[in-house]
Amino acid sequence: MQKDKNRFIQFFVCTQIDVIGVKDELVEEKRSGIYVGEAAVSRLRKSGAEGDDPLVDYGCYLLSDSCTNAYVVSDEDWHPEKWWEFDVFGGPHCVKGSHGAKLPLRLEAHRWDERFFYIRANSIDTSADPRYSKILHSLTEDVFKTDIKIGIAGVMSHIKVDYLIFNLLTTEPVFSPDQIAVCEYLCASQNQADHDAAMRKFRQLGVNVFENYEDFAAWADLPTNLLQKKHGEE
Repeated sequence: MQKDKNRFIQFFVCTQIDVIGVKDELVEEKRSGIYVGEAAVSRLRKSGAEGDDPLVDYGCYLLSDSCTNAYVVSDEDWHPEKWWEFDVFGGPHCVKGSHGAKLPLRLEAHRWDERFFYIRANSIDTSADPRYSKILHSLTEDVFKTDIKIGIAGVMSHIKVDYLIFNLLTTEPVFSPDQIAVCEYLCASQNQADHDAAMRKFRQLGVNVFENYEDFAAWADLPTNLLQKKHGEE
């Protein structure tokens, strides 16, 4: 059987309303304990409008007809109403079926697309959900391993993104560091120092870390002008 070539798998980590919601998406003014913060949301989502929402515009492009070799995997928190993690991370967040557990509306609308997959783990260890290995095996069985690239965007850089990278490097199907790239511009932690430390760690592991979208897109063979506002611009 002839195998496909040049497959791109993009992980979005905890890109849920309770974590990165813009003002119009939040039900209450009060933020959840894992809300990444106004400064980070302003960078990741800007106004939240189509064409001015870097993270969501990027995700929608990957799932469009213009990018048929790309697959999106959404790594989501999906907690029961009472969960031990709430005592550690500042209270309830991403409760099953709640508004705050949804993705931003334009991404949520793609949930049932054939190239969209989701993992709902009640653990900071993404591979704790059996769907992790099942999805990755299904996305890699018809392509040569060397023809796969994996992109990562989302939050928190030093927790969930960190664990995901550990999983990709150690849990079947295992990938090499040079096959993985983090788009730093589309990642965040509540504390900038935690985010910066995570990026240093990823580089030490040999994972590609790109500070801006343009360099990340060039590595992934994606349009470099997809995001209208470049890294560092207000």
